[in-house]
Amino acid sequence: MRLPENPSTGFRWREENSDETALQFQGDAFVLDPASKIGGGGHRTFSYRALKTAEVKLHFGLRRPWERQQTNPADTFNILLSIR
Repeated sequence: MRLPENPSTGFRWREENSDETALQFQGDAFVLDPASKIGGGGHRTFSYRALKTAEVKLHFGLRRPWERQQTNPADTFNILLSIR
């Protein structure tokens, strides 16, 4: 999964919930868009490994690392995965 991001603003996408019995988080990485310069935008890619058949809702929030979880994120992204 890829989400647009510009880390120079201080904001970063983070997963805010998951069903760890169905999905195992493998990692995330930021990739600068080829046309961007230093400080420019790109996308963050999240990787998971399916562990069992299930329907899983993932929720991501675009936050600055120093903000508390109670603070509303600048943006959100939700997805329902059907693992077969």
